Amino acid sequence: MTYDALPNATPTAKPQAPVQPAVRPAASATQAPKSPRLPSAPPRKNDLPLAWLLLLACLAVVTPTMIFELGKPDITDPLEAEAMSVAIQTYQHKTLSPDGGGVPLLFEGIVPVVNSKRMIDQPPGIVWSHMTMFNVASWFGSPLVLKDMVLWARLASVVMALVAIAAVFWAGYSMGGLATAVFAAMVCAANPVFFYHARVAAPPIHQTAWTLLSIASALWAIRPLRAAPSVARQFIGWTLCGIAMGAAIFMHGPAALLSIVGPTLVVLLLCPDRIGHLMGLVAATLIGVLIVMPWAVHVQEHDPRAWGEVLVSLLPGAWPSWPTYLRQAGSWGLILLLAILPWTVWLIGAVTQPFSASSSGSRLRMFLGWAWFGPLALLLPLVPSDDRRAQLVPVLPALALLIATLFRQVSELAAEGRYVRFWRVLRWPQLVAMTLLSLAVPWAVESGQQLIEWGWTDRYWARGMGWFYSGGMAVTLVGVMVLAWRWAIKQYPGKTLAAWSVWTVLLLALLVLPVVRSDVAQNPMREEAQRLGAQAIVGKTYLLESADATHTAEQTRVDPSVLVYSNLSLPLLPARQLDEMASQLGRLFIVTPAHAQPVNDRMTLLDTYPVSGLKLWRYDRQP
Repeated sequence: MTYDALPNATPTAKPQAPVQPAVRPAASATQAPKSPRLPSAPPRKNDLPLAWLLLLACLAVVTPTMIFELGKPDITDPLEAEAMSVAIQTYQHKTLSPDGGGVPLLFEGIVPVVNSKRMIDQPPGIVWSHMTMFNVASWFGSPLVLKDMVLWARLASVVMALVAIAAVFWAGYSMGGLATAVFAAMVCAANPVFFYHARVAAPPIHQTAWTLLSIASALWAIRPLRAAPSVARQFIGWTLCGIAMGAAIFMHGPAALLSIVGPTLVVLLLCPDRIGHLMGLVAATLIGVLIVMPWAVHVQEHDPRAWGEVLVSLLPGAWPSWPTYLRQAGSWGLILLLAILPWTVWLIGAVTQPFSASSSGSRLRMFLGWAWFGPLALLLPLVPSDDRRAQLVPVLPALALLIATLFRQVSELAAEGRYVRFWRVLRWPQLVAMTLLSLAVPWAVESGQQLIEWGWTDRYWARGMGWFYSGGMAVTLVGVMVLAWRWAIKQYPGKTLAAWSVWTVLLLALLVLPVVRSDVAQNPMREEAQRLGAQAIVGKTYLLESADATHTAEQTRVDPSVLVYSNLSLPLLPARQLDEMASQLGRLFIVTPAHAQPVNDRMTLLDTYPVSGLKLWRYDRQP
C-alpha cells in the first residue's frame, strides 16, 4: 500500500498486473537441473485404495474383450490342441490303477493320459487346470460335450491372464509406485501376443501368471528402495512366492525356477541392504520344491529315467559357439521387438534411458526393470527353436515393466518442464502410425478379396461385417487418437500412453468378431476328424506303428486336433500284434499315415483324409 503526498489522502491499492495462467516451462531435454533430482517418494499407504480402484479398472477394461466369443473359434493353435487332447482324454480316463495304494494312488486319477499312455514325463499343471474347470462345469448338471470343454478350458486361460495383469501391477507398484504399476498393467494388457494367449487353452499364459505372481510376491517382501520390511511381511511374501513357484514348476517343469530365482536374485543384489533376504529366496525355493516333491516321487516310482530326461532337456543339445550365440540373440531380439508391438520404439528407449543424463537420481529404480529382463535375455538364446513360443510370453511382462519405468521417468521430467529427446521425437511416428492403422485396419477387414487378389494373403483373415461396422470401428479408433494427439502435443506422456493402451484394447476388441468368423478361425481338419470319429469305434481303433525305418515317429504322429475332434484315443499298435489284437476284439480299425500300404489282404481301406494326411482301415481277424 502507498499514500499520496497530498493532505488528507487515503491509501489506495497499487495497480496489479493481470494474472497469467501458469505455463509449463519448455526446458530442453538436456538442460541440467538446478539441483540433483532425488528419487521419487515410495508408495504410501493412502495410495492403496486408489491402487485397488485403478487395478480393477484395468481388469474391467480388458475382461469383456478376452471373453467375447471365446468358444467360437476352432482349435487351431498347436499348443492348445495338444493340451486339450491330453486334458480331455485324462478327464475321460479318471480311473484308479488296479495296483493302487500309497503314493501312486494319490495321483492315479489325474496322471495325464493320451492314447492310453501315461504322460508322467511332462509337467501336469495345465492338464490339472483344465480338469479343475471341467469339474466345476460338471456341477451345473448337464454332461460336458466338446464345445463346453473348450470353452471352460479357455476360461481358465482368461482367469490366469487377469492374474498375470494383476501380478504385473503388483510388481510395478512395489518397484516404482502407483504410476509404474498402472503403466505396466496397461502395456501388458494392450499387447496382441499376450491377448492372443489369454484366449487359447495353452500352457504359456498359465506359466506366465504363476511366474509373475511368484516374482511379485518376492518384490512385495523385499520392498525395493524403501524402508526395511517387517518380519511378518517377509514371511507372507516369501511363502506366497514359494507357493506360486511350485505352481509354475508344475506348469513348465524345473526350468521355471530359472525364470523366477534369476531376476529375484539380481533385485536383491541391486537393492541396498537387501542381501539378507537371500535366505527368504532360499526358503521360497524350498517351498516350491516341496510342493512338487510328491509328484517327483510318483514319477520316480513309475519311470526312474524320466527325471534324467527332464534335466537333460533343460540344457541345450550342444552349447552354441560365441558367434552362434550372438546370432541367436539377434534373432530373439527381433522376435521381442515384433512381439511387444505397438510399444517397440519405447522398448528401445527403455533399454537406453537408464544411461542418459536425464535419469540422474533415478537410475537404480530404472535398473530394477533391467534386473527382471536381463537374466531372461541372457538365457533366451539357449532356448530350443521349438520351445520359443512357450518362453516368449513370460518375457513380455518384463518388457512391459521396462516400458512402464521409462514412461514414469518421462512423465516426471515433463512435470518439471524437461522433455526427453526420445519422447519429443518418437511420439510423432507412433501417433502417425496408429492414426493410419485406425483407417487401414477397418478397410482391410472389408477388403479381404482384394488382399487375396493382390497376393498379400491366401485366405480371409477377417470376415467382412459390412461398411457400417468398419466405419464405426474407424470412427472409434480415430476418436481415441484425437485424444492421444492432444495429450502428446501438450506434453502429457502418461495420458498419451493411456490413450494408446485404450486404442490397442479397442482395436483388439473390434477385431474379435470379424476374426473368429473368418477362415483363420476354422480348423481345416475338423470335418475330417469328426468323420473319422463317426466311422471308427472307440476302444477298437489304433494307430499302426510304421515298420518302415525310413519313416520317423513324427511322421506317424496324429495331429492333436484330430484326437480332439474325433473323440478317439489312438494307442500305438505294432504290426506284429495285429492278429493277436484282432482275435481278442474281433475287428479292428487302424489309422495310418497317408503313405501307408496294407499289411495283408485282411486290411480293407475305409476312408482317406487328405487334409489330415491319414487313412482309416478295417482289419478283420483270421477266419
